Amino acid sequence: MKLNPLVVYQEEFDKSAILFNPATGESFMLNHTASFLWKEFMNGKDEAGAVAALKVACDGGLPPEAEREIEDFIAELRTNGYIAD
Repeated sequence: MKLNPLVVYQEEFDKSAILFNPATGESFMLNHTASFLWKEFMNGKDEAGAVAALKVACDGGLPPEAEREIEDFIAELRTNGYIAD
């Protein structure tokens, strides 16, 4: 997974964040969990590594629907040009 090098990440006071792609002028809002995952991606982790780090941060467990929501989130990032394979 490669992050688009043009994308600007701005974390907000409540740990949510905004991704801004200056090439398209579009922004993407991230909730606390999505922001956590993005920071893991910035630190070089792939999807599996980021999810593993999230599980650790959540004391080892995620709700059953979380993995599907994470997959959808990553697919949306790809579709909108924030990351590439």
